[in-house]
Amino acid sequence: MKKTPHNSTKKKTRTKIVRDPETKRSPWIEDYLDCFSFTMKPVTNAFLERFSNELLVWARDNQNALKISQFYLDKGISDNTFYRWIKNYPIMKEAHAHAMRLIGNRRETGAITKGYDRHMVEMMMPHYDSDWKLMVEWRNKMKAENDEKALTKIVVLEKYPSSDVIPEKETK
Repeated sequence: MKKTPHNSTKKKTRTKIVRDPETKRSPWIEDYLDCFSFTMKPVTNAFLERFSNELLVWARDNQNALKISQFYLDKGISDNTFYRWIKNYPIMKEAHAHAMRLIGNRRETGAITKGYDRHMVEMMMPHYDSDWKLMVEWRNKMKAENDEKALTKIVVLEKYPSSDVIPEKETK
């Protein structure tokens, strides 16, 4: 319980967790560890909707948004927690996919306009854009097929017997 000064007009209240009597579960979906305060915090459907919306607004409006991890690490959420939410909650999966596409577009535009290093952007773009991923996979497949065709082939010729027409080679 939070202490209030003795002259405060605020009533001291304590939030009581109401659990479902049948399942003995808490009213929220799960808890996550806040990496700044190292306390467990509740995750509700409303929290996930708000978090998804914040992610999309951040990816769309923040010109410095170049990596998705910038967002969730700034919120005190670990990699494991963030990607677990994406795996388990469809709203997070959709928001993540859309945010990655927005960030990918920003990175690609930056490389085209020479605002960002082309080689660095090119290396990571398949993570942000499915079109880039397909193109890289196609290019690697073509390269593998070409490399297979260009391999040095060794042909072993059996020793031909000597004949009257072709004399035997002298060895030293």
